[in-house]
Amino acid sequence: MAFATTGSIFDRQSNRIQEVLNKSLRVFLAGLDPVWRDNVVTSQGVGNSGDLGRDLKITKLFMGSLTGVIEAGQGFGDKDLYGDVTSALGPLMHTQAASQAYPSPLEGPNATAYRLAIPMRSLVTNLMITLGEKQADATPALIDQVVAPKLTAFARNMAHTLCNYWYLSQNDTYKLCTITNATVENAIASGTHRITFQPDNQACHRFSRGQRVDLLWNKAPVLGKRINDSDDQDDSGLDLAGSTRGTRIQLVVENVDPLTNKVTLILQSGTSSTAISVLRDNAVGAAFISNINELNNDADVVYANSHLLDNKGGTTFKGIAGINSWLKAGDETTPKLLGAESDSTDYINVNERPEFKSFKYAVGGVLTEYNLKRYLQRVHSAFEPLGHTIDTLIASEGVWSAYESQKIGQYRIDRTNRVASITNEGQQEGFSFSFEGHTYKGHTSRFVEAGTMYGIKLGGKNWKKYVPPSPAGMSKMAQADAYVPFEFVAGALTGTGTNQLPVYDSSGGLTLVTQASQMPGRIRMQLVPDQVNGMKLTGITEDRVYMS
Repeated sequence: MAFATTGSIFDRQSNRIQEVLNKSLRVFLAGLDPVWRDNVVTSQGVGNSGDLGRDLKITKLFMGSLTGVIEAGQGFGDKDLYGDVTSALGPLMHTQAASQAYPSPLEGPNATAYRLAIPMRSLVTNLMITLGEKQADATPALIDQVVAPKLTAFARNMAHTLCNYWYLSQNDTYKLCTITNATVENAIASGTHRITFQPDNQACHRFSRGQRVDLLWNKAPVLGKRINDSDDQDDSGLDLAGSTRGTRIQLVVENVDPLTNKVTLILQSGTSSTAISVLRDNAVGAAFISNINELNNDADVVYANSHLLDNKGGTTFKGIAGINSWLKAGDETTPKLLGAESDSTDYINVNERPEFKSFKYAVGGVLTEYNLKRYLQRVHSAFEPLGHTIDTLIASEGVWSAYESQKIGQYRIDRTNRVASITNEGQQEGFSFSFEGHTYKGHTSRFVEAGTMYGIKLGGKNWKKYVPPSPAGMSKMAQADAYVPFEFVAGALTGTGTNQLPVYDSSGGLTLVTQASQMPGRIRMQLVPDQVNGMKLTGITEDRVYMS
């Protein structure tokens, strides 16, 4: 009896053929950040594409000083109150003087307009669909679909990526986390190539199975990149000249365990043995493999190919702006809105224009109700004269748990002539905090780094999504969320209605047809707030528990 070839698409899908009793397929995909999904997205405005100028830059114009001249009337003899000086001309008449009654308009300052140019950003994508997968979809014996779940997982990948960008910070190279408590299964020299670790920021939900990442050691690519022996290297770091897209070692998230705050990374099984041996034999790579202590607290996980020298932006990755790109307190290396991503000419330095400065404070302990009032009071006092305010507080689960625990001593259960009841105990969903006529909504995010709280303005459609217009031939994907401005580009490239382009095999010197097709696409967008300043509290004591 013939069977599907081992490793073929039908062999891979054998668990979904008719012998299986399950009548539906459940796709387990990581859920999105509820703060992003339920608050940021729903409160988001849409920027006018007509605001996009040359080089697809969004340009905003500001004026920030007083104009005109105002002085006390007494300095001019209170002429506006009692009139000008008069002189008697006999007992029946008088004359009037005509002296200066108002200050000179030449002494008044005039506001100089200044501009903020915001560059557009993009994400480029691709997805492979094979003829075998389409054939499996068309086979009556197959219980469920193959292509549709694949497209759904691709759409969730895009949404998860945008969710991460909302919180990632350019101040620390857009890292997802730093590795702690790492273990390496059989090291790189074996055939397993697996690393399990705990994210230092306890934000394990920033990871999801199938996510492509790179690992930086001493701020230079190690896993995820091929190390070139010809480079000038030592154990303190790497020359990045050999870190190009074509020599990348594929590093993928294999598992995420939120109960223990653990993430497992695995090298793609198809990674070339040459690239592995280069990593193993290189002095820095060998040190990395043999000394696992060097990995802990000194290795960062970043998005794949985000630290390449062969991209146009050098080694500084430039992503879609999130809250950390806008909340600047003036103590940063580049104290400009958008930081290192700011426009070279039309930028705003918050030290020169403090009306755009955000309030940052290292709490260094439990966030008490009293201290929260103090911080909000400073924000309220500084922002209100500008017509600004914040309305949303976003923090990790541990921050809110510690905040709640310090209030336990204030609780009282009234049992006077009543049956004991604790039906209303616990923390209310959608925490609300009122202070000096302002109400702040508190939300828990699984994507926020440990010990951190953000205060921003979401109301009034403060945050706007800018998307450039699309040429003819572009098509959307039904599985993508409405707020993800994704589009396939094959139709525009070919002038046809297809979303797919063939994949050819040219390894033998002749371009040959394969059964695979590719679906290139892109996301072009930028998130821009009308009010940029907000609040960021760090160093807050947490209270959370994980399985050992």
